[in-house]
Amino acid sequence: MKYILKNSTPEAWKKLIKTCKYFFSKNPVFPVGHLRAGFADGEWDGDCGIVNTNQPIVKLWLYKSLFVNTPATFSSLIPKLSKCSVQNLSIEGQNLTWEEFQFLTVSGLVTSFKFIGSTVKYSDGKIVIFDKLLENLKNVEYM
Repeated sequence: MKYILKNSTPEAWKKLIKTCKYFFSKNPVFPVGHLRAGFADGEWDGDCGIVNTNQPIVKLWLYKSLFVNTPATFSSLIPKLSKCSVQNLSIEGQNLTWEEFQFLTVSGLVTSFKFIGSTVKYSDGKIVIFDKLLENLKNVEYM
């Protein structure tokens, strides 16, 4: 049981928590394959329906794709995320911190990356150079 709790894939975890509430009570994280910014700030359209980050929700595990564009702010979503292992990442018109960008890309699984009209800054306000952004994006095939 401990192995399943710590080492399951997002797809397997989703099936487990749908079939047995024991697993969800031990690790209350809900896997979401696709998440897209909605029309209102704080609303996100996911494969599980509408996710409203302005309301209390369980932690989310993103595992396939994330599309963020204006007027949504990505910063409202970050506290609601437990894990991020996305393959498709599209960010438009956002101001991210270095820590937020690292959280999104540290898995090294991103194969498709779009970064339009956005900036990434360190905590001291300096802009992160593009070469530094590419360090976690070694598997990108499409930009």
